Amino acid sequence: MQEGAVVCRQMNCGTPIAVKYKAHFGKGQDQIWLDNIYCIGHEESLTDCPHKGLGQHDCDHSEDAGVICSENVRLVDGPDSCSGRLEVFHNDKWGRICSNNWSSKEAAMVCEELNCGTPKKTQENFSAGSSELGNYTTTCSDSVSSITQCTLQQHPGTCNSVSVSCAGFSSLRLVNGTNRCSGRVEILHDRQWGTVCDHHFDMRDAQVVCRTINCGSPQTIKHRAFFGEGEGEIWLDNVNCSGNETSLVNCQHRPFGENNCGHGEDVGVICSDSIRLLNGTDHCSGRVEVHYNGHWLPVYNVNWGKMKPEWVCREMKLWRSRPGCGVVC
Repeated sequence: MQEGAVVCRQMNCGTPIAVKYKAHFGKGQDQIWLDNIYCIGHEESLTDCPHKGLGQHDCDHSEDAGVICSENVRLVDGPDSCSGRLEVFHNDKWGRICSNNWSSKEAAMVCEELNCGTPKKTQENFSAGSSELGNYTTTCSDSVSSITQCTLQQHPGTCNSVSVSCAGFSSLRLVNGTNRCSGRVEILHDRQWGTVCDHHFDMRDAQVVCRTINCGSPQTIKHRAFFGEGEGEIWLDNVNCSGNETSLVNCQHRPFGENNCGHGEDVGVICSDSIRLLNGTDHCSGRVEVHYNGHWLPVYNVNWGKMKPEWVCREMKLWRSRPGCGVVC
């Protein structure tokens, strides 16, 4: 994705959404100019990045690389490509999005579309930009996956521009779960997504996973490919985290790609993205909050009956995953 960022910037096509391998867009012809490119992501041109040398390679056109850029959506005037003022390319020109009708749902869609993870809890405000740009209001249905698929209407006069701050590109993801905070654990290594073996995988390892993707705390670990068998490489085996690491790759593990398991042993994790207990005397008590529309909200005691506390404890699986918690926590 670092090389993809340089390509998209050089072509004035926004930010990279995906990198394609094995001549996905067809085989090229003539010379293969670059191989083993390593960019930071801020270079002006691919030739500014370290590489083998022009014309030096050990591959063929069946390995030609491809890139898909977000030519219709961009974040500008921010500290990086995942934060800034939101602009879309509409009617052959770039325009700003007004904050009217804007919600956390749209922000999450933009971050995902730009491959920038999830929106940060605290959003910064960036400059309004050029007055020559058009202003648009958006109306998005639940079925759209891109901000450009929403209904865009010209907004007369001035308006407050939308700013979006995303957490950034993540090298870890959960796949095939009920939401982004549950599923098969996959990590990105050597530009390929691969799985993690469930050997010795415990709650400390799961804690690192949930923290990395901003999904609260781990609730349960699923073994034996509970969320389906992955494909490609099994990157990590015998993971051993203390629980405070910022990434699984910072934990102790066997060398990348070395394992004695199959995809039938791919590990999965379910994180507490939807409910939490705060300000209690311990981790089994506190004020009940639920995650809804991108925000943590308190639950009020109207119609709160005898069974509600038990539901909370069961949903958080406190009596299973956290020692000392009973059914009524």
